[in-house]
Amino acid sequence: MWQAILIANRGEIVERVIKTCHELEIETVAVYSTADAKAPFVSKATQSICIGPAAANKSYLQPDNILQAMSISGAQALHPGYGFLSENAQFAQAVLDAGHVWLGPSPSCVHQMGDKLESKAVAVQAGVATVPGHDGVVETLSQALQLCNETIGYPVLLKALAGGGGKGMRVCYNDQDVKDAWTVSKAEALSFFNNDQLLLEKFIERPHHIEFQVLCGRKENGDLDVVVFPERECSIQRRNQKVIEESPSCLLTPETRQTMAEQVVRLCQATQYQSAGTVEFLVDEEQNFFFLEMNSRLQVEHPVTEAITGVDLVKGMLYVGAGWPLPDEFQRDGIIMPHKGHAVEARIYAEDPLRGFLPSTGPLSPYVEPSSAQNTPESYVRVESGVATGHLVSPYYDPMLSKVIYYDQTRAGAIAGLSQALDEYVIESVQHNARLVQSVLREPEFLKGNTPTSFLPTHYPDGFKGVKLGTSDLQELAAAAAVISDVRRTHFDRPSLGGQPNNSEVVVEQYLCDMTIDGVSRSVQVLGESNEGELKLQMYGADVIVTIQSEREYELSAHMHEPLKIDTSSLILSPMPGTLISYAVDEGDYVEEGQELCVVEAMKMQNLIRAPRAGTIGKCKVTVGNSLQADQLIMEYAKDDIHEAAAQALLAQKTNVVAGQDHL
Repeated sequence: MWQAILIANRGEIVERVIKTCHELEIETVAVYSTADAKAPFVSKATQSICIGPAAANKSYLQPDNILQAMSISGAQALHPGYGFLSENAQFAQAVLDAGHVWLGPSPSCVHQMGDKLESKAVAVQAGVATVPGHDGVVETLSQALQLCNETIGYPVLLKALAGGGGKGMRVCYNDQDVKDAWTVSKAEALSFFNNDQLLLEKFIERPHHIEFQVLCGRKENGDLDVVVFPERECSIQRRNQKVIEESPSCLLTPETRQTMAEQVVRLCQATQYQSAGTVEFLVDEEQNFFFLEMNSRLQVEHPVTEAITGVDLVKGMLYVGAGWPLPDEFQRDGIIMPHKGHAVEARIYAEDPLRGFLPSTGPLSPYVEPSSAQNTPESYVRVESGVATGHLVSPYYDPMLSKVIYYDQTRAGAIAGLSQALDEYVIESVQHNARLVQSVLREPEFLKGNTPTSFLPTHYPDGFKGVKLGTSDLQELAAAAAVISDVRRTHFDRPSLGGQPNNSEVVVEQYLCDMTIDGVSRSVQVLGESNEGELKLQMYGADVIVTIQSEREYELSAHMHEPLKIDTSSLILSPMPGTLISYAVDEGDYVEEGQELCVVEAMKMQNLIRAPRAGTIGKCKVTVGNSLQADQLIMEYAKDDIHEAAAQALLAQKTNVVAGQDHL
């Protein structure tokens, strides 16, 4: 095959490709930015080469730097992973022109499928159902508003022409939504894909996001060999980015699955597609489906497909890139690859679901991944991550830390296994979304398989407020807390508070307590203890501060004063680390509640900061372009703005009265 492969990416996907290359006895070359110099993937490759500073547009998005690394390393082939330059047709062509092997589809296929307009046209010609919308690039805001009101009709989806992954994508229900989304979407599209062109199409409400993995190669006789895998359900999303994926879907009937697979084959044949790819659809509850896009690369969620089919998709990509027929494990009788069991994957992001999914940065300490000690071929956990204890989560890249996949013979078993794995997953010092995932896994509608893309806003209309434990859960947690406290007191040679319940067994390790209560296994995270004896515990994703007291201590606690609360109602604080991009107001301006104040960019996502209340802006404390820390003061209301707000409200009332008199 080849002596060495360079992987033009970072994090967990690099480690994933290294694993397969190691099994095939192929050397690997990792490239990295200065920010990733100590990342785990760098040391796991056979050799590694620095390609630039931390900013992605100066390292991972620099084709010349990567091609130079290819030349220095002597690697013969390049695997692009996903994101960054993986769907850049010019880069793919440059790799080929330099005499290397591009481990992906041809540059022409990458261009066809990466251009949303062209891919839709190809799909229509191939007989694939598509989403209605505007057939060209939307050039101006005024044109977008005209199309929304005169042609397409609300709701609409404004999205980037050149990319996916939810970047540059906004759902708009009225003219104001379009106006708000226009600038932000263009900026994100330019930042992620170096192309700020936008498309506009009808937004299909309450659909399921269903996708089909494909792997295409050549048979020995030269004919195209299209392997279609069982569909993945990817509908649990936030900001149009996937959070939970599973396979197979609970929605599709066998007839719909077969019809969609046949259309997938026609699309691949129409483009003479070779390598791994994913064809994405929106499917409504009546089984109507619409082609969304084709991603000409390996997907983040490919492990769920590997789990239920037993294949190695990276190995398949390498065989196709070498010009070989697909490995024997990909042989099948019909269109769709045979499968068994069920797999569920959770993407774990360094972001705070309690604060609108704002990115979180900092060192990971402690960091403990779920154990695979109990894995069997019929039921197992698989963790793919690109981080380790002490790893510094930076603001420069996508916030995904890892993927946790659980495979079992049934969907219920896979969900329960994933929940248990997340209970064992210790992530501290940064905020993360594992708590939200745990909450979703316990939702009755999720357990039933009712998971449209509107699932999160429907079930958390006011945002995620944390995992809510039921009465029995709280009783278990109380019992666990009593046992943990007693074990810790024994360890530190302190007086016991009364011993542990007779119906429990407990094994305490650092940060994790495995318990059996009434014959049921539980994992409780023990994340700290204050000087006052308060324990920070986590179970089912619920963070709980538990105070363990004797009866006398409990009686005396009623006489303690409440702690003082700090009033921040006049301060505008940065909700995340990032960069101040712009101000929308000036000092002295009067603002209404909800009015845009400024834009903060974090992990290449633009976040609008809005006024929490009406009032007059006093001082702007940060210069545009400067870095921000989480909770750093950006601006503040004028000290006398309360009187100003009251005067404005009184003026508004008088205006309304006068207007009413004029009307009469």
